[in-house]
Parts: sequence; structure tokens; C-alpha cells
Amino acid sequence: MPTGGRPASVSSSSASSSSSSSSSKTSADNNKKIRQSVPSFHRGHLPQNVDVHKLRRLSAPHVGSFDYFLSTGLRRGVADIGVHEVDMVNPATNLVDNAGGDGSAVIGGRGTRAVVGHVVGKTSDTIQYWIENVKIGMPTKHVPPSYSSSSSSNNNNNNGGRVARLYPRECRELGIHYTSPLTADVRIQIVRRDGFGNESTTSNVFKLSQCNFGMLPIMVMSTSCHLANKTPHQLVHQYKEESTEFGGYFIVSGIERCVRLLQVARSNFSTCIRRSNYCNRGRLYTDMGVAVRCQRYNGDMTTVTNTLHYLTTIW
Repeated sequence: MPTGGRPASVSSSSASSSSSSSSSKTSADNNKKIRQSVPSFHRGHLPQNVDVHKLRRLSAPHVGSFDYFLSTGLRRGVADIGVHEVDMVNPATNLVDNAGGDGSAVIGGRGTRAVVGHVVGKTSDTIQYWIENVKIGMPTKHVPPSYSSSSSSNNNNNNGGRVARLYPRECRELGIHYTSPLTADVRIQIVRRDGFGNESTTSNVFKLSQCNFGMLPIMVMSTSCHLANKTPHQLVHQYKEESTEFGGYFIVSGIERCVRLLQVARSNFSTCIRRSNYCNRGRLYTDMGVAVRCQRYNGDMTTVTNTLHYLTTIW
């Protein structure tokens, strides 16, 4: 029947045309979804956290070493300084007989002499002072009061228009140091000695809180850095940094500087060495010696190298 076959052919062609248009639209949508403007192993402009973690493993020895210094090394180093003393002695009144023979430093001439230090049988005062509670803050900058209103709108961490956060990007652009303040408490006490080995405190311990000891360079991505533990999205949109920033360096005068890791000799282990410059230390010195890199017992990992030289009697 011609009348029945004609509509069937028309419906078939329309169905095929609609299916072909829908398939082309679907393929175009798929191409639009997978299209990327930058080459990457993952879709999107920002790297994945797993990739950033791999990059940060490269600087982990540097960042970990500086974090140890911030948490443990600095505290142990300050504790090893100990207590210092200043004798409150007036040489004009601290006079003894020249025949005393107490071994003190002589300032005057014959007859009587002034001595520096304690004299047996004479009472004297001594000032003792030591350092406690050393802290390293976060990198900051000083903002002039005239710019406090404009800066406070851009930086919510502005403290009264005078102190604000300092970021690595600013240091690179302005050519300044990426540093933070080093503060500590200074304790002072006066001790009185009677000249016979007995001493007593004459006052309470005075405390000078949070004395400023200058600015300390801060390693990027360390615990004292504002970029620590930040995601790639935060680094780009909030701090204007590279999405793959992994740190491990300092910023000095706007220039990124890295401290090289050096391989040193084993601690507390003797090594036989032949060096020609050993002969320059004296007539009897030879080019042979035994060097020992001795590590201190207090746990701060500082070392001193001692060398036992082989001498000769032949000039």
C-alpha cells in the first residue's frame, strides 16, 4: 500500500536525523568537558594534594631541620648558655696590701693596690642574669599610622595600624627580608658574697618580659611561616603564591636563598687524615693527624673537631 509506506519512510528519516543530531551534541559536550587549557595529569588548573605532597617531600629535610630548631634546638641552646655574673666592685675602694699575694689583677702601684674581683674577707655584690622563655613569632611588618585605614581593609590581621602580617610574596616584590621577631625574658638577681665562700640573695628575681633580640630569618613553609599547611587553592587565591610551593629556603633582600645540606664526618669517630696544610702550623708538624668530631653531651647536636697531630724531630 503506497499510502501506508510513505509515512513510514518519512518517520524513519526523521528518527535517524534526530538521533544523529543528539549524538553529535553529546560528543560536543564531552569534548567541552574534557578540554583543558593547561597540560596536567589531573583535570583542572590546580594540582592535586597528592602531587603537592610529593613535591614537599623534596624540601622535607630542610623544613624538618628548621622546625626542630624552632621547637627543640633553640630551647636547648639557650639553656646551655647558663647564668652570667657581673661583679659590682669599685676598684677605687677595693684596696688590698701589695704583700697579700692573692693573685688578683693589680691596677695600682706599690703600698696598696686595687683589685678586680672578690677579696677574701670583704663583702661584695654580684649581679646574676640569665635568659628564659625564648620565642620566635610569625613574620610581621610595621605599617605607618597614615596607611592604617587603607591597610586594614586589605589585611584583617592589622594590629592598630602598626603591625601586620608579612608574606613571602611581599618580600620578593619589595626586596626585603622574610623575618620574625626573636624575644626572650631576662631574669636578674643580686647575690651578696661575704668573701669566705658564703652567699645570699639580697633581692627578688627581677623579670624583663619579652625583650627584643632582633629579627630572625624564617624558612618558607616552616611552622613559623604563614604558608605552612596551606592547600594549593589557598596558596593561589589567598596568598598569591605558586600552587606547587614547597618551601625549604629563606628570603633575604627579596632573593630566595637555600642553605645547602653538607655531608660531615661521623660524630665521635676518629679518622686518620693526611693534609699538606698541617705542615704550616709549625716546624715539628707533619702532614699526618687523627681528627675526631666530638659531639656535646647536652643533646643540642653541636660538635667540635679535635685533631691529634703527628710531630717529628727532624727540621
